[in-house]
Amino acid sequence: EGLLSGNDWIRPLSIGATLSFGVIALYVALLHIGLDPGAARAAAFVTMIVGQALIVLVERSPKRPFWYGVRGNVPLFLMLPITLGLLPVAILIPSLSMVLHFAPLQPAIWGGALITATVTTLWYEPFKALMR
Repeated sequence: EGLLSGNDWIRPLSIGATLSFGVIALYVALLHIGLDPGAARAAAFVTMIVGQALIVLVERSPKRPFWYGVRGNVPLFLMLPITLGLLPVAILIPSLSMVLHFAPLQPAIWGGALITATVTTLWYEPFKALMR
């Protein structure tokens, strides 16, 4: 049997598509309001990385919401904080942000990126809870 069988591919595909749409919408919206392209790029990067980290948690189970037990995978729970902890480094360290063509983000932009990542990846979790 394959990795995903039957209709198992619909959920991850729809969550990934929603995250992608959120990243692009945030980027375009930030450019539209006149934000520096480097800052808009950094916000999109933050949204994508945080969203991907959340998808790792969401896709651990097709039926149980991630908040019903996040034990078990020690390497995962070591790597997620490290990954998310290094995220500000990519934006705040001048030499690294210059290589990535990022500009510093204001706290409100950080918040917008985090909210976008959260909403676009966790929207399916209440449905899992209802189906339990």
